[in-house]
Amino acid sequence: MSLSAGAPSHPPLTYSASTPHVSTAATHGQAFPLPRYLEYSALRDLLHPDDTPAVTPAAVRSTAAASLSRVQSHAPVRPIPIPYPYLRSSLTPVDSESEGNTPSPSPPPRRGTSVPVTIAPAPSTSGLRIPTRWGEQSKSSQLTLSADGCELTFCGASLADRDTAASARTACPIPRACGIYYFEVEILERGAKGKSVSIGFSTEKLRMSRMPGWEPHSWAYYGDDGRVYSGQKEAYTFVEEFQSGDVIGCGIDFSQNRAFYTKNGTFLGMFFEGLPADDLYPAIGLRHPHESIRVNFGSVPFHYAIADHARTQRDTIWEHIMHGPAEDEAGDRESGVEGAATRATLQRLVMSYLSHHGYVSTLRNFRTQCADESSRHCIDERGPDPTDPESPDFQRRVAILHAVREGNIDVALDGLRAYYPHALGAQSGLLLFRLRCRKFVELVLKASEALRRVKDVEKAQGGSGAASEAVLASDEDVYATGKGEDADGEGAMDTAKAALHLALSYGQELEAEYKTDARPEIRVHLRRTFGMVAYDDPEHEDGEMGAMAGQEARVELTGEVNQAILESQGRPVHSSLETLFRQTGACVVQLGVLGVGAAAYADVRQEFLET
Repeated sequence: MSLSAGAPSHPPLTYSASTPHVSTAATHGQAFPLPRYLEYSALRDLLHPDDTPAVTPAAVRSTAAASLSRVQSHAPVRPIPIPYPYLRSSLTPVDSESEGNTPSPSPPPRRGTSVPVTIAPAPSTSGLRIPTRWGEQSKSSQLTLSADGCELTFCGASLADRDTAASARTACPIPRACGIYYFEVEILERGAKGKSVSIGFSTEKLRMSRMPGWEPHSWAYYGDDGRVYSGQKEAYTFVEEFQSGDVIGCGIDFSQNRAFYTKNGTFLGMFFEGLPADDLYPAIGLRHPHESIRVNFGSVPFHYAIADHARTQRDTIWEHIMHGPAEDEAGDRESGVEGAATRATLQRLVMSYLSHHGYVSTLRNFRTQCADESSRHCIDERGPDPTDPESPDFQRRVAILHAVREGNIDVALDGLRAYYPHALGAQSGLLLFRLRCRKFVELVLKASEALRRVKDVEKAQGGSGAASEAVLASDEDVYATGKGEDADGEGAMDTAKAALHLALSYGQELEAEYKTDARPEIRVHLRRTFGMVAYDDPEHEDGEMGAMAGQEARVELTGEVNQAILESQGRPVHSSLETLFRQTGACVVQLGVLGVGAAAYADVRQEFLET
């Protein structure tokens, strides 16, 4: 379905506050937290308070050019970073499976990637900001503003003309990428002459001498008569009055282009239809001396359980996306085109993914299933089939990837030199360097395992483990003096000495070869790699050392080798399925940035990868 299609109206639910209300706001100058309800927006990584830097460094990293921009009439086009992690790095690490008939394992989580990424230019500090204070320059001179920008007090003479007022709006508009935006206003004092406070939102065209709700391009809820106005006095809906001590909440649901109000944590209903695509600002209007309000944009808990509301609307939108028919779907079904063509495309996508990551047995089984369904036309017959698990190239690549994953680096290097020599030059030789460093790690791990065996033998014989400590202290001294108590102990000691000597010798060779390479990534990685010799059992250490010694580091390196091989052959470094997934995420981001409110709740990462 089209994301621009309207979703079903939100039901008039009543929520109780999930957290107690706190009447004091965050200290001015303190970091403004992103309100919890905004975590349900798929574009949450783009949102930030209007008093903080525009984006975090993590939000700038992207494998694609971040050319998305926010369209505003009062500002130039600005590049926006792509927020989704799956748009910034490989969707899954490469993980080749064994030649047996065991099912293919699921790809393990990925810690990161050393594959170079494109750094998108940082947007200006007025990117997708969420309002956090009333604007100093967008309020009536008859209103005083507190230091934290949240409290407004009427300080002028009482306004006799009912059409005049003292209004204020926020410094920045509400990003439609929020999906739902919500704020609450506490009526501190209604004034001596009544309770003429209006709470709502407007475009930037609202005059600061007029009440929101009565003016065109504004919408507001009035306390004196309990009515909700939509741009003119005659267009209103009666709700109920409010007065001093009440807390009025106002929310804008961009997925429906409607608004809603709450009172003291109770949902009052949905209001207005077809809100415009213009930028909208939270707005307030006061008319009499001593009238005072305080706004909460999310620095403290809300009275209303807005997080539950946002989650409910997200689920409603996603259900509509998943089960609502696309505009052209009915015609396809009627003509019979959808079945065979769609099935063939999906089969081709799945095969390319399995082939790309080297899932041999699963690929074989799936191809057999396709053949049984008479669906071989899903395979591209124009030349060698890259998804054929029996092809020599596929077998060679999988064997190399399997060797890396199992820690057999020499086997992998021999295969690369024989069949894919150009791949070893990937990343200016960094791939070869990382493979050689991994070989050193594997040698150290073998030495560590051999030393554990020595300790086990000594403990079984009632020894203290001094001989194994001597091996760690100096392999040359142990060669001269270290002796075991019996044949088993002596054999374990000899194995440990040989393993440690081999690791240290290879480390010296590696250091000598890269001694003159001043590249920072080389120096840093060498230092980390050689630091492993300081640990008795690096594979079971915590933190960075344990990660470097563990299986996940092998899987990550396997992914780099796989990408290098494919790139050396002129083939895509990502499977078609992953590319399609990335493109879907990019489209959602662009729709959200361009103002399609429902896009905020089309969270493909959350729905397909994290649930």
